[in-house]
Amino acid sequence: MMDLIGYVTSSITAVYQKIAYLYQLEIEVNDDYELSVPTLTVEECHETALNRNVRLWMFRALKCMAHDINNLVTLYNKQQLIDWDADGEPLTPPYSVVMPTSLAFSEVKTVLDDDFKRALELLGQLERYANDMKGD
Repeated sequence: MMDLIGYVTSSITAVYQKIAYLYQLEIEVNDDYELSVPTLTVEECHETALNRNVRLWMFRALKCMAHDINNLVTLYNKQQLIDWDADGEPLTPPYSVVMPTSLAFSEVKTVLDDDFKRALELLGQLERYANDMKGD
């Protein structure tokens, strides 16, 4: 069985590294040097068995991740780093995380894979908007 705690921690850490990079990119694109890059870390989980505490930790970590993604989305929308080619609504909609409901590891992992995939796709989109603005 795969290490759920390690998987969640490393996946959210990857999302957080991308978020930090995108704050840095926004600062460069807009000469926004009053903005500081937030320090984002995943809460540690010290459980050794998969139990209720691990589920609760996972839900907290995912909610934090969604909150941190949406703080960045709000900033990018406010700074007009948006989809200027969109028909209609150019603002980036907020990210929503889907919480795994199953106890079966394979089903939990399927839901999490999708959460992390959508998170990284959204961040990739924001990166394109910033680079378009920068003229890369």
